[in-house]
Amino acid sequence: MKKVIVKLDDVKKSYGDKVIIPKLDLDVYEGEFLTLLGPSGCGKTTTLRMISGMENVSSGHIYLDGEDVTNVDATKREVNTVFQNYALFSHMTIEKNISYGLKIKKVPNDIITKKVKEMLELVQLQGYEKRKPSQLSGGEQQRVAIARALINEPKVLLLDEPLSALDFKLKKQMQIELKQLQKKLGITFIYVTHNQEEALTMSDRILVFRGGVIEQVGTPKELYLHPKTRFVADFIGDSNIFDGIITKISASSNTAEVTINDTVKAILPNKNYQEGLKISLMLRPENLKLVEKETSKNCIPVKIKENIYDGATSKVIAITNFGKELNITLDRDDKIYPVRSTLFVKWKMEDAVVLKGKEANEE
Repeated sequence: MKKVIVKLDDVKKSYGDKVIIPKLDLDVYEGEFLTLLGPSGCGKTTTLRMISGMENVSSGHIYLDGEDVTNVDATKREVNTVFQNYALFSHMTIEKNISYGLKIKKVPNDIITKKVKEMLELVQLQGYEKRKPSQLSGGEQQRVAIARALINEPKVLLLDEPLSALDFKLKKQMQIELKQLQKKLGITFIYVTHNQEEALTMSDRILVFRGGVIEQVGTPKELYLHPKTRFVADFIGDSNIFDGIITKISASSNTAEVTINDTVKAILPNKNYQEGLKISLMLRPENLKLVEKETSKNCIPVKIKENIYDGATSKVIAITNFGKELNITLDRDDKIYPVRSTLFVKWKMEDAVVLKGKEANEE
């Protein structure tokens, strides 16, 4: 069984009458890379700050490695934080920035020198000891911030959107480096971001927040392929979502018929659905195919609105005959049709993800 290194038990956070997090229960496992993902204002950074001790909980308890640290000062918790702006001391050299925490603890100088050398090697900044932060690139400054946090040997490293200030290419590079570093060290990383690509690329598990409440927790693959709610389906990756109603159940073929926009019929594997059930039907862009002739099942007339080529993939934006815009990702060998071409889009019934119940139709 995996060891729980951080536990939040019925944690609530309010500012006066404004409730930020109504109730939060969470287990974070030792050695995992957990990402808190969600839009701005959803409570992810507040959660990180409560774990660090920089924010007090309104009620509930926080445990670190089995110890209740709810009322323990931030400086006494065995966690360290890497901030969005890195928070480096501009007047100090890189060496002094990294060693700052050990100096405060009055660690002997010979040990500090040894540990600083180890950290510089770990983040591949050997020879940068005497430079100032202003002499480093954004990626190098981030590595210094990580080294400064890791030198204290925390049980958990907290990262608050540390890649947000980097350009696209450097951000992609640092995603890989961060993940490799985490695996090498075996330290638990709790990472906050609103960027779904970062979350999918680096995480062992992702926790999707909405309005201070956990929508879903799972591996990147689980969340992408099997979202439980419309919000998760729409937030993780690109998606095409249709609202419909189950209008027919076929016992002989074990399928269910969905009516979309009162006219379009779609077929699904039946999973104990009932006639009259309102659902949302999600299809990823890569699961939609353009064809010139209508097929008997799961096929909708569309008109090509735009063709997009971004170097890695070709994408199509198409409009259905009932006015819905669809995103379609083409395979390398797929034919590219001119704008305003009238075609059909089809999909396999097993590729459709059904979102049931009230949450399916939330906006």
